Amino acid sequence: MTARVDGGKSETLREGEARRVNDQGQLVAIKINSERFTDTLPGDHGLIGHWKFESRIDGANTPASSGNGHTGRFEGGASIVSDPVRGKVLSLSGKGMVDINTVKNIPNLLPLRGLTLAAWIKRTPSDLNKTYAYVIGLGLEGDNPIATLGTFNGVVHGFIEGDGSSDQVQVTGDTPVKDGVWTHIAITFDRTENQVISHVNGVAQASPTDISRVGDGELDWKFGTIGRTLGPSHRQYFGGLIDEVRVYDRPLSAGEIRKLAK
Repeated sequence: MTARVDGGKSETLREGEARRVNDQGQLVAIKINSERFTDTLPGDHGLIGHWKFESRIDGANTPASSGNGHTGRFEGGASIVSDPVRGKVLSLSGKGMVDINTVKNIPNLLPLRGLTLAAWIKRTPSDLNKTYAYVIGLGLEGDNPIATLGTFNGVVHGFIEGDGSSDQVQVTGDTPVKDGVWTHIAITFDRTENQVISHVNGVAQASPTDISRVGDGELDWKFGTIGRTLGPSHRQYFGGLIDEVRVYDRPLSAGEIRKLAK
């Protein structure tokens, strides 16, 4: 950045440099106290939905810990089980899901905003849905927009669609997601940079995918699920265990993704 005093000279500051203006209006070099500056956003900033799967309410629903009152309804044999590594988690047989279509609208495709979908997963080796296995599906088949997170042929995968079906963009990672092993996966949709990045265990995958042709719009959440996506004609289920599902209405930074993956 460039620091300048009105009527005086300007100086270009580089990383690690700082200046203050003294009584004579001169720029004076000072030492930076990094603790007084905020260089990262709080982990829950922009958190719309967060499902820990620690308990059930009314026998059929699971609460969300995001504070937005977004419960999820168990369907098709979905249940909460105890895992020796992660404690209470969501268990899906490849035919179950959690319906989260009560979640409020998210302006995820508007300019200068974005979206992050993230979760811990442990795929069942015998899962029959080896081609597509979706963890989060937002948007109803045939409507727009749509955003998803899951796996495709063993790597992290998702797609985003704006206000028209012709502008769909897919993003696919390059690191295998092993079956039977807890793995953190995430996708960030960034409308400022107009790019999508997938992550496995906190590491960004492949090259950013351009989404500049994806139209602006707002997810209406007519169809929102954990463990399945799209709609009646495309029932692509996830088989295995899922934990700590998070949906943000902004793209998390690389550092924030790494923290979620720890």
